[in-house]
Amino acid sequence: MYQAMIGKDLVGTAIVFPDETEKSVYIGRIFIDSVYHRKGYGIRLMDCIEKYFPWAAAFHLDTPCWNERTNAFYKRLGYRTIKVEDGFVFYQKSKSETTEEDIGHE
Repeated sequence: MYQAMIGKDLVGTAIVFPDETEKSVYIGRIFIDSVYHRKGYGIRLMDCIEKYFPWAAAFHLDTPCWNERTNAFYKRLGYRTIKVEDGFVFYQKSKSETTEEDIGHE
């Protein structure tokens, strides 16, 4: 579990499962406290996760179909839909797709 902090305040967390054998990282969940929504902290947390695993060729995650906010968020970060199954959208982002432009930096 990884934490995003501002000083002593917890902004959010991420549950991450690296698999060096497959050279992939599964992002189980990220959580950003609602007080900090829409302020760029989710983007920064995802950026940190992607940079923390330089050996990873791909990142995977899923989110419920009904959650329009998270689906839009992952798409904005460059994650591609792999499949939709049992009420979840499964996403992947290859390392070659991870660019500064994808994470909202100019």
